[in-house]
Amino acid sequence: EALAAVQHVLDALAADGEWGPLLLEPPRLLGVQDLLPAGVVLSMQLVTVAGAQWRLRRALLRRIAEALQTAGIPLAHWPELPLPGHSTPGS
Repeated sequence: EALAAVQHVLDALAADGEWGPLLLEPPRLLGVQDLLPAGVVLSMQLVTVAGAQWRLRRALLRRIAEALQTAGIPLAHWPELPLPGHSTPGS
């Protein structure tokens, strides 16, 4: 479900009148790059005109975060870390 949501965002970015012209190739979702305790790392490839990569990256990440939130897919799980001198539940 998450991969489909991200692919939809990539397709929409390419079709967007503002962002699409900055792409030299269609964006590609390469798949799962890593599995970490905090979440899954996805790999994507965007080829842009010179100087547009950072603006496109920010726009893409914002759109991905919104799409995943709308779909009810959490971005990551960050376990609480115990602070020195504080007890944690169950300890």
